[in-house]
Amino acid sequence: MELGDVRLPKRLRMMEETVNTETDDFANYDVFISHRGPDTKTGFVGFLYKDLVAAGLQPFLDCKSIDIGDDSWECIEHAIKRTPLALIVFSESFAQSEWCLRELHVMLHTPSVKVLPVFYNVRPSEVRFPESGRLKDGFEKLASRHHHSNIIEQWRADLDQASKIMGWEHSAADRRLEVDLVKAVVGKVCELAKKSLPLDIGEYVVGVEEVAVEIMQRLEKDKHLLMLGLWGMGGIGKSTLARELYNQMRKMFGASCFIENVTDKVSQAGGVVKVQNCILKGLCKNESLKIDGKSKGKVILEERLSKTKVLLVLDDVHDEVGDNDGIYYWISRKMLAEGSMCIVTSRNSRIFQKLNSFDIKREVYIHNVQGLSNVNSKRMFSLFAFGGYWTIKQEFEELVENICKACGGVPLVVKVCGSLLKQEEDVKIWKEVLDKLSTGRIMDQMGIFGCLQISYNFLNEELQEMFLDTACVLLGKPKDLAIRTWSYHHTSPTLGVRTLIERALITVDKSGCLTMHDHLRDMGREIVRKKRIREGVIRRLWMPESWSLLENNEESLDNLQTLMIINASDAKDLNVSYMKDLRIMICGGFINLVVQSLSKTLSWFEYNDGELKFFPEIPRINNLVILNLRGSSFETLCDSIGNASNLEVMNLKQTRSLCRLPDSFGRLKNLEDLNLSYSGIQSLPESFGGLSNLEVLNMAVCQRVTSLPVSFGRLEKL
Repeated sequence: MELGDVRLPKRLRMMEETVNTETDDFANYDVFISHRGPDTKTGFVGFLYKDLVAAGLQPFLDCKSIDIGDDSWECIEHAIKRTPLALIVFSESFAQSEWCLRELHVMLHTPSVKVLPVFYNVRPSEVRFPESGRLKDGFEKLASRHHHSNIIEQWRADLDQASKIMGWEHSAADRRLEVDLVKAVVGKVCELAKKSLPLDIGEYVVGVEEVAVEIMQRLEKDKHLLMLGLWGMGGIGKSTLARELYNQMRKMFGASCFIENVTDKVSQAGGVVKVQNCILKGLCKNESLKIDGKSKGKVILEERLSKTKVLLVLDDVHDEVGDNDGIYYWISRKMLAEGSMCIVTSRNSRIFQKLNSFDIKREVYIHNVQGLSNVNSKRMFSLFAFGGYWTIKQEFEELVENICKACGGVPLVVKVCGSLLKQEEDVKIWKEVLDKLSTGRIMDQMGIFGCLQISYNFLNEELQEMFLDTACVLLGKPKDLAIRTWSYHHTSPTLGVRTLIERALITVDKSGCLTMHDHLRDMGREIVRKKRIREGVIRRLWMPESWSLLENNEESLDNLQTLMIINASDAKDLNVSYMKDLRIMICGGFINLVVQSLSKTLSWFEYNDGELKFFPEIPRINNLVILNLRGSSFETLCDSIGNASNLEVMNLKQTRSLCRLPDSFGRLKNLEDLNLSYSGIQSLPESFGGLSNLEVLNMAVCQRVTSLPVSFGRLEKL
């Protein structure tokens, strides 16, 4: 069944009709498109209209919005005056059309309409002066048909006014594709219209449409349902299904919001309140209030959300992380007006038992998300393995059948195995993958690790180390910083990251940070634990076990390579200089740690928002590349900072007690990026000009600095 063939269930159609009826009292359309048909209707404007509709907007386009028998100008004028946004596509023959200029006049003289111009193959200056440039011929033809100077002057004035409004420019000489221009325009219109964009559900997603339709049919049968719980094991496709449901249902509600990775937000300090603010901002676009306490926030959400029909999705909600009662503060019966819907995804069915304000049997429907059918598993696997074609090659038919059965219907496992064998022609490798896959217990926790570890086992040693670094300490850290660090220990880190992405083992989010599926994270950490037991050597530590092991087994940490300490409240004096293999050390949160000196092998040292009162000693020979001490409380850097000759990135943001830099600072010849913003720095040393590779310097809100050293002029790469 194709998604486009799915007809919405009756109850959801009624909900959509209700929203549309309510909207008709205020405005018929979200955006009016004014354009010159011969120039753009079958091309740019046609694509623009299609994407605006796909984004859930209702655009006015004359050929789509005016019925046969209607007065054309009456419909146009009525639509302009009742539509909050107007897109004007200026093109070469725009000024030849009296209709276009009449539309422009109405838009500019209707205070409630916000005008957004698109200069399509013309420049704003050519619109401002229509009797020269590419608009000349068309405007002269129109003027020759009118002998009233007043109307011509009015057109000139309107064009002049519109040309001064900031908009988009596009010409054939631009490198930007028209599809990118359409995307930018649609994004801005959605932002101004306060409409949510559809969510990306991923590449080669199979079988989700059918499940979504079944669930919506279930919602149709019971009008009392307010809460939908999607429950199942990790990697089974709960989030993908939630996104599909959100895309299908969002048009039926006055406001909609999808909050992903709730567990990650809750694991941070103040996480419950952070999620509350996400809900408030997502569903109440004009709300300026910021929640500062979870109890107060619950009352605010109940008061605000109960006034309209909303669709809220909370993705990946756990009760093992952070505040166990977080969901109590995020959603309650009082928040949801009749016709509203909240969707929650979780691995733990117990999370839904905490919804005390709901009638669980009457108002909550829990759907146990199941794995892919054998047919859909083969289709999805083939799409990944054969480069987007789901037709199975004849010589691989039996292997595909057996591999998909061994995957147990888990979409994540199917994706990883398909990516692993992408474009692979060697049958021996296929059989080797099948042999290793078949040894795992597919549908239990260890079975999933056994399946996922196949891709890990096919990596060379360097890529395995990079994967384990990510799983243990670098999740959420910038990819570019990780590559800089790995460059001192591995031969091709950039290629390595690309390989890990291609193998579906890691991803890079929109902000450029490393992420991975939490099953893959758990698998990586399980590999480390097993190796630790087998070899009796501790190489990687992360919270919470890192703190207890540091306290009790410091003498056995000589081989430690990566260390993470977050939110450890007890004070500790830590000496890491003897850890001869330590490469990455990440500290943060509310910790009280004294780091005496750094290891020679340490490449990345991060100590964020803690009580680091004394800058650690840096040995004469070292590998330090990344130094992030944001929010620390030391007053000065020690002279040994000059030993960090390999240092490329230094972050001293919000080090408010730091007042000066030592003269040895100028010896940091490889430093490329320095952040001193919001620090207490008062002056820069004369040696500062010695930073010959410095490209980025951030000194925002360094209010005590009154002058720069003379040597500053030598920073040729800045």
